Amino acid sequence: MDTKTSAAFRLTFEKSLYLIAFGLGLSLRLLRLGATPLSDHEASFALQALALARGLPAEPGAQPAYLAVTSLLFALIGDTNGLARLWSAVTGSLLPLFPLFFGGLLASSARMRRAGIILAFGLALDPGLVALSRLAGSPMAALSLSVLALGAAFARKPRLTGILAGLALLSGPSLLQGLLALGLTWLAWAVLLRSELVQRINCSIATVNGPNSTPEKFAWKEALIYGAGATLLVGTMLLRLPQGLGALMNILPAYLQNWQVISDVPALRLPAALLLYQPLALIAGLATAFVGWARPKSDELADQLSHLFSLWALLALFAGMILPGRQVSDIAWAIFPLWALAALGLSADLNLPESTEQAKISLGHAGLNILFFVLAWHNLLRIQYINAGAVMMAAISGGILLMFLVAAVLTAAGWSPKTAWLGVCWGISACLVFFTFYSAWSAAQISHAEARPGSAVELWGIGPAAGDVNLLTNTLADLSGWKTGQRYELDLAVMVDSPAIRWALRNFINARFSKTIPTGDLPSVILAYQTENLPALASGYRGQDFAAQVQPAWTGALPDNLLNWLTYRQAPTLSNQIILWARSDLFPGGDLESVSQAQPETMLP
Repeated sequence: MDTKTSAAFRLTFEKSLYLIAFGLGLSLRLLRLGATPLSDHEASFALQALALARGLPAEPGAQPAYLAVTSLLFALIGDTNGLARLWSAVTGSLLPLFPLFFGGLLASSARMRRAGIILAFGLALDPGLVALSRLAGSPMAALSLSVLALGAAFARKPRLTGILAGLALLSGPSLLQGLLALGLTWLAWAVLLRSELVQRINCSIATVNGPNSTPEKFAWKEALIYGAGATLLVGTMLLRLPQGLGALMNILPAYLQNWQVISDVPALRLPAALLLYQPLALIAGLATAFVGWARPKSDELADQLSHLFSLWALLALFAGMILPGRQVSDIAWAIFPLWALAALGLSADLNLPESTEQAKISLGHAGLNILFFVLAWHNLLRIQYINAGAVMMAAISGGILLMFLVAAVLTAAGWSPKTAWLGVCWGISACLVFFTFYSAWSAAQISHAEARPGSAVELWGIGPAAGDVNLLTNTLADLSGWKTGQRYELDLAVMVDSPAIRWALRNFINARFSKTIPTGDLPSVILAYQTENLPALASGYRGQDFAAQVQPAWTGALPDNLLNWLTYRQAPTLSNQIILWARSDLFPGGDLESVSQAQPETMLP
């Protein structure tokens, strides 16, 4: 191995931090990945992959990359919830490695090196990105692969660029939403700013090869060849389904459909989600953008980058809000540039003081600010439980804010304004980092084996969340074991049209899906919506209700009791109930005679 190659693989402290960020992000995305049941949105993709894995006729959907990888995993390992989500989790966990493509640019200053590390940890721990990485069929793969392709192109790696771009192309209609945001950003940047950022970037590329080198031309032809190869190989489901390339034709119609349907997600819920899930990125990003735009003609690289990333974040948010079929997941394209903005700002504010004594004072001031934050949060929760009015809440919040300001003024007067400013920045950042990790853990639903009511009120879900699906499946398996001795051989009549239910019952070999029950047929178990009128079942069957779907019950951007939602993820929900009707003879003391006396005609819906 030559000197240049060995230097590229040398593990430094800085690269170790990137690996730690990658490990944290991977852990959050993989930990108990299959514990919660698939929603209807997720199950629709998983069922397509399952059909391909079993060799059944199936139309390739609008996400060929997901179907190719997931169907192969199903065929080799087995069809589980975790494997159904693995493609999103793995691609999402790669995003924190993005700054490694910018070694020359980051090496230009200590601030830029700190910005790269902050960006890596921000992308690893971001609640929205973590939540979307744990959803099958989410836009995470398209976002991660396309952004990494841009990084590989910057680093002049045409082969990797082509492969990543080809996989991004096969990752579904969400890519078109991202390209729309990028196109608007490039147009706005070209019109508003005629800066020298491109030349600065080219110079940073030259630093990788040496001070006297010139930026090498990008090998577009080589990138296109590798991109076409990746598209052909994955698009044909690893050469198993030649007609799979036709799925590329489904991507544009699937995206245009989002412009023809009206979503029940209000437009203001998208910026509200950024504020509540990414407060650190939003506050630091807005501050960085303000400083950067205050100097539109600045030659500083950080200021020019802030212009680019602020336009990208704003226009990505705008593109998501104007989309009629919008989902909160559409603002994932704004999260990446927002964290890039925040990293630029935090890297300047987190600069160490000149003296050890000054650092100690700033740390002490930061600790005091953290104490104020904990005190404020504790008192607000107590006030909520005693039903105090808004005046009392405002008074206590104002008092704590006043103490916060007094501490900052005293620190600035006793030592220096910079010492006080660093204490404020460190204290607020520490509190918001903790809140970010808490939100990521909550959005990932790691602590709950069954879908909980709180999972429905997380804002990142696509469509209704699954309800008591795991409990329903376990109940059916127990009934099957009592009757047949096998967990999945009970005869079922399923009158519920739900991809999540179909996925949950995929191993029940005697499950029949139909809107009606044939005359004279008396299946052991009938699954029907609670709204179905089946009076004959009351005499010959025993019923138990289950929540098949759970969704938020508020119509505004946020729930009314915001503090309760922030702390405990408690908010009103609506559930779609189904009834499990089990034939009486499945239970001790039951007999088939009462069931036979029921009028078959009345069992029709």
